[in-house]
Amino acid sequence: MSIISETDVMDMLTYSSDSHKMEVVVVVKELEEDIGIACDSQHVHKHDTSGNIMTNNDIIVGGMSEGILDNPDLEENTLIVGSRFEDSFSFKQVIRSNAIIHNFDITIKASDKSRVIATCSYRGCPWRIRGCRFLIGVDACHLKSKYLGVLLSANCLDGNNGLFTIAFVVAESESRKSWEWFLKNLLEALNCDIEHLAFISDMEKGLGEAIKVVFPTAEHRVCMRHFWKNIKKFFRCEDGHKLQKLVWKAANTFSQHNFNAYFEEIRSLSPGVYSYLSALKCKWSKSTFSLHIKNHYNTNNMSESFNAWVEEARSKPVVDLIDMVRGMMMEQRSQRKINCSSWKGPLVPCVEEYLRDVTTTKNHFIIRESTSTKAEVEGRNDRHEVDIENRICSCGFWQVCGLPCIHGASFIGSKHYNLWHTYVDEHYYTFRYKMAYDGAIRTLPGKEQWMILSDGEVVGPPISRRPRGRPKKRRIKNFLETTKKAKLSHKCGRCNSWGHHRSTCKNPLNGGSVDNYNEFEMPTTSAPREKMPIRRADHEDNCCEY
Repeated sequence: MSIISETDVMDMLTYSSDSHKMEVVVVVKELEEDIGIACDSQHVHKHDTSGNIMTNNDIIVGGMSEGILDNPDLEENTLIVGSRFEDSFSFKQVIRSNAIIHNFDITIKASDKSRVIATCSYRGCPWRIRGCRFLIGVDACHLKSKYLGVLLSANCLDGNNGLFTIAFVVAESESRKSWEWFLKNLLEALNCDIEHLAFISDMEKGLGEAIKVVFPTAEHRVCMRHFWKNIKKFFRCEDGHKLQKLVWKAANTFSQHNFNAYFEEIRSLSPGVYSYLSALKCKWSKSTFSLHIKNHYNTNNMSESFNAWVEEARSKPVVDLIDMVRGMMMEQRSQRKINCSSWKGPLVPCVEEYLRDVTTTKNHFIIRESTSTKAEVEGRNDRHEVDIENRICSCGFWQVCGLPCIHGASFIGSKHYNLWHTYVDEHYYTFRYKMAYDGAIRTLPGKEQWMILSDGEVVGPPISRRPRGRPKKRRIKNFLETTKKAKLSHKCGRCNSWGHHRSTCKNPLNGGSVDNYNEFEMPTTSAPREKMPIRRADHEDNCCEY
């Protein structure tokens, strides 16, 4: 059926109420008489990016210019019956934005220069998280209240590398059962199967198995900092410093070729570590990360930041803890929503700063252009292929991170292209950041005004497992964080010099002066103590020999 008015939309929804999906075919840049638009052209206006009404018949949504997203905003992405678009690219951007805003699942089924076929599902999509990158850091931290327990949390990063807390819960202990329960509720809260999703965590108990059960298709990364701690704890190597450098180089490289070279060096240096890394099912090298996540982090710093952020709340009772963290999140998101309203430009500030830094070193490369979009970029030690049209570089950084690498930036700068945002993934766009913080956390009155539910179930306090003694406030450091302090050398009470005791002192005391210790230097470590002569008894002569 043809849709030319809001009444037709209501009829379409009425006729398709029994089905879960509908297919909408949009014809782009078609003449009005061909598609049978019956409305008067005087009632159709054109909007610019500032929201002012212009005098043309078409509606340009999202501020599109020459097929390039300039500075889209939530208010500008209006999708109404009778809207006209410059091209299919601008239309696809608008329907994706509306899908995130209004909790619809939109799939682009087919498209060409004149038509776009999109499938709309009535299933809800992840609320406000289509504005962040889909790398979720999960972690557990211990509570310090009377009943102890752990705080499980799931966090991700927004486009400006800010901490975005998705969910948190208090559990009795850290186990596979607790993790499965937490992840199942997380899946239900997302309310949709995300096609490309990744988790990063420490070596938590039962977490790896729980992720496989609840999110079988998700990518699971392991935090390299904790991963290296386990390697150093269970494996011994003659040249430990060289092994550490090789493992971290293999973890931080984006190139598969370089990864294979480092991995072979690890194999020759420590076969045990090589076998352990080969059998690992989690991903730990950036060269193996998914290209759809657009997040290259291999450390779980986001979870560590959350644990430090809620440090004060962790010592409170459960109800006060939850309420305090909720208030902190509400204040944080409201403040970020206010701050981003003054941003100018299509990209978030951290990406703008990154582009300024990466373009300052572009003159150190030799660029051999093959076509207008492909070239070889050679530096002092390496040479890479760059394709700016498909956002590809053989170094691998551009594909994994979503930001132009230094080689791509050199080629783009040599072509004098000023539209840098066209080479950045849309996860770093300002409009996606605003989507993440478009919602709000509900306010609550004080506890004295809360309603008491009478459902017949009596909830008692948990079993107290508080250990003896004063509760510890400081975290127990692991073996890699502890530093061995050098023993303080002993000062002799006879000559006032350092490194020996009074009983073994053999320094002369000239003229009864005891101030000669200024002539001696204090050693950094204690000097070896001289042994006393062994007293031996001679039973035959009945005398002592020294």
